[in-house]
Amino acid sequence: MVLSAVHGVYTALWWHRRMSAARYSRRVVADDWLRLASDPAWPIYIQIVVEGTALPDRTALAAAVGVAAEACPGARLTRRGHRWTDTGRAPEVRELDGDTFDRETLTGLPALYRPLAGDRGGPTCEVVVLTGTRPALVFRAHHAVMDAQGLLTFARAVFRALRGETPETAADELDAVELLRRAGTGPRKTIPQNSQPPLRAAGPPEQRRPAFLRRTVDGRPSAVTAKIAHALAPGAPGATSTSRSPSTCAATCRRPGPRRAWPTR
Repeated sequence: MVLSAVHGVYTALWWHRRMSAARYSRRVVADDWLRLASDPAWPIYIQIVVEGTALPDRTALAAAVGVAAEACPGARLTRRGHRWTDTGRAPEVRELDGDTFDRETLTGLPALYRPLAGDRGGPTCEVVVLTGTRPALVFRAHHAVMDAQGLLTFARAVFRALRGETPETAADELDAVELLRRAGTGPRKTIPQNSQPPLRAAGPPEQRRPAFLRRTVDGRPSAVTAKIAHALAPGAPGATSTSRSPSTCAATCRRPGPRRAWPTR
């Protein structure tokens, strides 16, 4: 009886330590490999820029990033073979001179675009503090580990931690392949083979280059992606006259509201 009880205690301790040591991990699927294989000159990153009137205390920000990454371990991933694994290290918080960054052309600050592909145990996510006359925080992640919604979830978690709130946990190990499998194979609209994107540049394919474009709309609009897509629809080949004009759509995007600053400590 005594030996059995002692064995049970040691078994429980061993299992507890094993579970505690287990970290978040998920497969590197086909979509991830495709994004990792992008041209190094034009890497696929998601970048969310949050502009404000002041910057949070650096120590408080670093602590908040650590708390948020604990709740959202997808921000701490690196690639080990065919799996994304949690390094246990919070994303780095870097500081750059924001006055050298052209907010219209998104140029002038090459250091902002450093690689984040998770190679050799490297990071896939970071937070950049832009100082200067237009202070901002830039949340960056490689698109192979996060989409825009995932990065926005992490950014919200950071601000919740700055306010002293408990961030929501986002630790699902679901990958894109499994997500599609669960979604099922119902009927989907077929895209014509000869369809062309409305923003395709003129000229032969070998002369086309990626371009950045920034337009500012005052307020706090909702469903921006859908409204922008709707505004661009009239420019697509085969568009009907029933589509609203971009100016009409832009007007519906406007929702007056004050600019909000994050807490400073």
